[in-house]
Amino acid sequence: MVRLLPPAIAAVSAWCALAAAAPAAAHEAHLEAQLWTAWHFDVGVIFPALLIAAVYVAGLRRRRRGGSPGRAWRHAAFLSGIVVFLLALVSPIDAIGDRLFSAHQGEHMLLRIVAPALLVLAAPQATLILGGPETIRRKVVPALVTSNFLRLVYAPFAHPVGALLFFAGAAYVWQIPSLHDRAVLDGGVHTLMHVTMIAGSLIFWWRIFEIRTAAPALTHQTRLMMLWLALLANMLLGAWTTLKSGVLYVAYDALGRPWLSGATDEQIGGFIIWVPGSMMFVIAIIAVIHNWGRYEEKVQGRRSSTRLRLLLKAGVGPSLPDTGAEMLAQQKFGNRRLAVGLAVFSLGVLGAVFALGILTKTIRF
Repeated sequence: MVRLLPPAIAAVSAWCALAAAAPAAAHEAHLEAQLWTAWHFDVGVIFPALLIAAVYVAGLRRRRRGGSPGRAWRHAAFLSGIVVFLLALVSPIDAIGDRLFSAHQGEHMLLRIVAPALLVLAAPQATLILGGPETIRRKVVPALVTSNFLRLVYAPFAHPVGALLFFAGAAYVWQIPSLHDRAVLDGGVHTLMHVTMIAGSLIFWWRIFEIRTAAPALTHQTRLMMLWLALLANMLLGAWTTLKSGVLYVAYDALGRPWLSGATDEQIGGFIIWVPGSMMFVIAIIAVIHNWGRYEEKVQGRRSSTRLRLLLKAGVGPSLPDTGAEMLAQQKFGNRRLAVGLAVFSLGVLGAVFALGILTKTIRF
C-alpha cells in the first residue's frame, strides 16, 4: 500500500494538472479560431473610405452625363484600391497581423504597394473633383492648387529622391525591433505607422505612374531608377529578415503568437517582403517599360507624320515609304524589341539577386 501511494499521488497530480490546463488550452484555441472571423468595423477607417468611394462614383456619374466617362479599367482600379485598403485594415488580416509578424508583413504589402498603386493607376483627381460639392470645386480646390505654402511643403516629397526616401525609409524605420514592438502594443503608435507608410506610398506611386501633375513630370528613365532602388531596398530588408538568426519582435509573443514559433513566423514574414513584395516592383517596372514604349510610339508617330507632310510638300514621294504608318510600324517594332529586352533584363537581375540571397543563407546576421 505504501508502495502504491507515490504512483497514485503522481497520477492524481497529473490528472489535476491536465484538468486545469484543458480549459486554458481550449480557451486559447477558441481565441485563435476567433481571429479568422475578427472583422472590426472601425469608423475612422470605414467612413473615410466609403466617403471617398461615394465622391468618386458621383464624379463618374457627372463624367458620363458629360459624355466623357473615361476608361472602365481605371474606375475598377480605384474602387479595387479602396477595397484592398478596407481588407487590410478591418478584416481578419489586421487581427491576425496583430498576433503574427508574417501576417503583419502581408498587411503592409497591401497598404504600401497594392492599394496605393491601384489608386494612382486610376488617375482619379479629375473624377474626385467632379464628385465633390460645387463650393469645394470652385473655391477650395483652386486655392489648394495655387497655394505656395502647400507647394513648398510638398516639393521635397515630390522630388524623386525625397519620394524614394520617404517610401523606403518608412518601411525600414518601422522594422526597427523596438519601434515595431511598440507599434504592435500601442494602438496610437500603430496608427502612426500605418499613416506614414500609406502617405509615403501614395506619393511614391504617384510619381511612378502620374499622368498629369503640377510638379515637373518625371522621365521614364527616372521612374525606372526609382523602382530599381526601391526593389533593391525591399529585397535587402526581406533577405535580412528571412536569413537572420534569433527572434527580434517579441511583442507578438507577449500578445500570444498562435500557430507558429517566433523564428518561423519571422522567416515567413521576411520571405513575404522578399519574394511577393519584390515581384510587385517587377510588375511595376514592366508596366513603366510598357508605358515608355507607348509614349515613344506616339512621339514617333507625330514625328513621322510631320516628316511625311514636309517631304510631300517638297515634292518627294514615291521613293520613300508609302505612308507614315509604314514608318511608324518600323519604329514600333524597334520599341517593342527594346521593351522586351528591358523586361528580360529586369527579370534576370531579379533572379540573380534571389540566387545571391540563397547563397548567403549561411551568413549569420
